[in-house]
Order: sequence, then structure tokens, then C-alpha cells
Amino acid sequence: MLDFLEAARVQQPARDALLQFFRGRTIPADVNTAARHAAGVETRTGGCFTFLTVTNQGAAALNLGRLAIQFPDAAAILRDGGGIPAEIGRVVVDTGMRMRLTQNIDKDRGFVNGNTGTVRAMLRSDVFLLQSDQGLPILVHPVTQQGRKFLPVSYGWATTIRRAQGATLDKVGLWFDRRLPDRGYGYVGLSRAKRRQDVFLLGRVRRTDWRAVNGENDNSEQNQVSVFSESTHSSEEMDIIESSTETQSPRGSSPTGSTSEEPSFEPSTNEDSSVDPYRLMGSQSDWDLSTSS
Repeated sequence: MLDFLEAARVQQPARDALLQFFRGRTIPADVNTAARHAAGVETRTGGCFTFLTVTNQGAAALNLGRLAIQFPDAAAILRDGGGIPAEIGRVVVDTGMRMRLTQNIDKDRGFVNGNTGTVRAMLRSDVFLLQSDQGLPILVHPVTQQGRKFLPVSYGWATTIRRAQGATLDKVGLWFDRRLPDRGYGYVGLSRAKRRQDVFLLGRVRRTDWRAVNGENDNSEQNQVSVFSESTHSSEEMDIIESSTETQSPRGSSPTGSTSEEPSFEPSTNEDSSVDPYRLMGSQSDWDLSTSS
């Protein structure tokens, strides 16, 4: 794992090296299938499985996929336009859900942006006790900003690679849901896990997802998707969407506390979603099927 990471940090890996690294750990780039796979991995091995994506829309779709499997009633409420206003979109909260905090409210209590955990107790529909991944109980409640009251959370089964920078995760599922992501995304996503066997890849292996930060002058680098990497799977439509994505380029490098360095991403300035996450999960009939088993 460390040897592959160090090599990928400085140079785009060869296709054969990527195929060998992810052998036996690829998942179809279908939201429902991927969500079921993640839930199965958690059941078999324990720990938390977190999807990391390039785009906000991809993360939202995977979160809804996990919700549909484990909390079908909550998913149905959201599908029908219900739920509690969150910072972005709406949420329905219940015991056992994975949640991510989206605001810095109280650092001493752990109520900080990016903190994740599991809902342990509901006090009311918009107030609950979150057991953080560090073991700290956090009372989560609505906040009011600029006259708008909302719950500063999102679902925590999936997030973007940029938001996960600096985190250490149990199990990781990488989804490069935009063709030709910016340099460094592959390295940063992969380095969130400690062990090779804990990293999975959604969709086809593509060298172009693994461009090194400083590889502009590497004549051997591949910068266009080849016929070997193309996929016609209908659920991979996110790959061709170029707008409203987490597209900020890495800026230099920042120490990570080890002998290697990872790229530092600029904060995203475009959090709008032009793609409905439900559309990525299939038609109405697909949704009903995904919640019936």
C-alpha cells in the first residue's frame, strides 16, 4: 500500500499497476449496487464504509442509496419532498444513521464541520445525540443563519474527496464520477485508508483518474480517456457532467505528518447541484425495487 501510494504521488500509475492494485475490489458504478456492497462489507468486517467522490451530486446519490437500503421509510419521505431543512437539501434523521456535521458551532464539544458519527438517540425530529467517531457524544440541534433555520448536517455514508482530505477512514470506496478529475484526487482519496484491502473502486479502471500533482511535464502521462477505460453503463452518466462539481485544483502540497506530502485543495466555490441525485438512482420503478428487499 505505501509503495503504491508513494509511486502514485509522484507519477501516474501504469494501467497494469492499477488493475493489479484493485484486483478483486471493484464495484459496478451503479448507485444501488454500490450501496448494497458497502452495507455488506460493513456487516462482514465491521467498521464504517465511506464513499469518496469527485462531485457533490455523486456523494448525494450514494448517501440516498444507503438510506434506501437501511432506512427505506426515511428515503420515501425525502423522495416525496418531506424532511427537515439542512444546510443543503433536506434530511430525515433516525437512530443508527451515519451523519456528518457541516458547521463549526462548538469546537469544545466536537460540533465542528466535517465531524462524523452515528445517531444514538433522538430527542425530537430535529434534535439528536450523535456519537462521534472519536467516541464523543454531541448534541446536534438546528441553527439559524441569515434568517434561515436548518439542521447543520448531511448524511455521512459518502462525501467528496476534497472534504475528506486529512481524514483517516476504515473502508473507502472511490468513485471518480467526473471524467478527468483534477490532479491529485486519486492519491488523496486512496490515502484516506491505511490498508490496501480496505479500498474499493467503483466503475472502470482509468489511468486518467490518477494524474500526479506535478505531472504536467511527464511525457508518459495519459490525459485522455482510452477505449479501454470507456464505460457505457447508464448509471455512469455523472462521468460526462462537467458542471457544478468539486473541481478545484490542488494547490501545492502540505505535510501530512509522514514522509510524504499530499495536495491541498482550494475550498469549493460551487456547491450548487444541477443534477437530481434521485435520477442517478434510476427510474421510479428502480427506486421501489431497491427498497423492497
